[in-house]
Order: sequence, then structure tokens, then C-alpha cells
Amino acid sequence: MSSPTQALSHQSLRLSDVHRKAQLWRGIVSISLIEGRNLQPMDTNGLSDPYVKFRMGHQKYKSKTIPKTLNPQWREQFDFHLYEEQGGFIDITVWDKDAGKRDDFMGRWDVSSLAFSPTATPSLLETATQTLSSFKAGLKTHLY
Repeated sequence: MSSPTQALSHQSLRLSDVHRKAQLWRGIVSISLIEGRNLQPMDTNGLSDPYVKFRMGHQKYKSKTIPKTLNPQWREQFDFHLYEEQGGFIDITVWDKDAGKRDDFMGRWDVSSLAFSPTATPSLLETATQTLSSFKAGLKTHLY
């Protein structure tokens, strides 16, 4: 049986979830993951099984894994909601899928969410579309 302290803590967690879900978002960041080129081979066969993870705050997405390639074609889209108080970064990581063991880290790229504000400068938007070594992700933004 839970104590009154645990019950109160659980209730406050539920209230914070309700508050978070009730927040109004001010825009959508739409990320189009297009392809990777000349990725580093991570497996003994000289290839990789790459996939990409995206995270912004509590929102997370993972691409499909493309087996046995150094030039994956994803052609996937992921939409993030931008909230008024939300700042920080979109964290983009590239991984090699390994069956039966820990996946291999291949690279990381952080994009400031400020790059997607209505007041973003062209140079800030250009920075947001740079590549991570040979990794290429097309970024498209739609702010409503």
C-alpha cells in the first residue's frame, strides 16, 4: 500500500503531465531525413546498419534502420511541436544497429531550436542545414 507522500507525489506527477499536454504549441518543426553518404563502416562486413534518433525536449523519434549500407536512403519526415517556453536544441544522433549487442554510435549534431523561430536570420537557418561529416539531413520548417 502506498504512503500519503507517495500518493501526493504520484498525483503531482499526473498534474504536471496534464499541464504539459495542455500547453499550446506555437509552431511545428518538420524534419525531412533524406539520406546518408559515405558513412563510416561499423560492422566486420565493411558496412553499417544505420538509423537516426531525433530528440527535442520530451519529444523523440527514431528512423527506420537501413541494413548493410554506407549510403542509406531514408526519405522520412518527423514533426516536432514548438512550445512557448521551450528552447534548447534538437539532438540528432546516428547509430549502427547491432543484433545481440549495444548499437554503435556514429555521430551527433545539435541544432538550436532558435533556428526555427520567426525571427531567425538567414545565417542561423543556413547553420541549421549544415551536414554532420557525411551525414545529410534536410531540415524544413513550418511555423504556424
